[in-house]
Amino acid sequence: MPILKRPSCDTGEEDAETHLDHWDNYSVGPRHPEYTIIIPSFDRPATLCKETLSWLRFQKVDESRIVVLVAPGKANTDGAGLQEWERYVEATRVRGFGNIRIRAGGIGLCAQMMSAMQLVGVGNYMVVISDSVKCVKRHMAYKGIRSLTPIASGELINVLSHGHDVLQSHGAVAWSSVANHNAMRMDPVNVSRRLGLLDGNFMGMIVPHNFRRFASLPDQIYYVALTAQLWNEGHRICRYMMLSCEHRYRLPGGQASNYPDPTNRRKAEDTAILNLAQELHDLVKFAVSESISAKHAVQVHPPWTWPDDSEKKSETREATL
Repeated sequence: MPILKRPSCDTGEEDAETHLDHWDNYSVGPRHPEYTIIIPSFDRPATLCKETLSWLRFQKVDESRIVVLVAPGKANTDGAGLQEWERYVEATRVRGFGNIRIRAGGIGLCAQMMSAMQLVGVGNYMVVISDSVKCVKRHMAYKGIRSLTPIASGELINVLSHGHDVLQSHGAVAWSSVANHNAMRMDPVNVSRRLGLLDGNFMGMIVPHNFRRFASLPDQIYYVALTAQLWNEGHRICRYMMLSCEHRYRLPGGQASNYPDPTNRRKAEDTAILNLAQELHDLVKFAVSESISAKHAVQVHPPWTWPDDSEKKSETREATL
């Protein structure tokens, strides 16, 4: 599995923190930041409608802001002979999601994300959600008992607005939930600026000016590679340590369509991780894991400081809500 390593210039300032308003205290209303929700999808029109789009409707999201990116051509899995775009248009209209936009993206996750960044535009705010999201859960701690609870209906816009403001105030380029579903390993208040995996199932990004530098990342481990490459280019990220995205993992369609079986997919991932570790050996290393489901686990190391800037040595690595 890929492990994002602690950069050598770590100062170990684990206790520094900045206090921010929690999104619970946001009164967003019509004053929310401009945003576009991007959903890359392949060969999953029914799942998209049943899971992600239904949850976004429960969250009362403006559906005209949702863009589903589909691959050009045919998936050739349902025997209908329809283009991907036609399948998605039909599925969304039948299920009452006719206001969303369906656009041709690219072949493969990297090409889809490049299309998304180009569509949204440099300096603009996009939110990326996968096509099998059931809900986003928040960590709750009450009288010593920890749990994960789905965010309430209408709460998502506050989270998205808060994420935008965090990026703007801290000069970061992306935020995400954590790739973790264990409440005992999460935190109810901290937004971490340590190096850790961006969870592509639920993340936000202000499109960077140099996004085209990330046009050749491997599809098999796209979000691991994106995280490492962003960091290597000097961009910083934030992870909401109290948010976890519940989604259906390794469904038919998506990346699975490119491989005959899970074993072949894992071999391709291993090769991509080894190549990335050789390219960015200061940030990524390869560690063997027997569990396919743990393939993209990330060990979070002590906090990091901004590079080559002694005046920012006291900058916080975590923000407390």
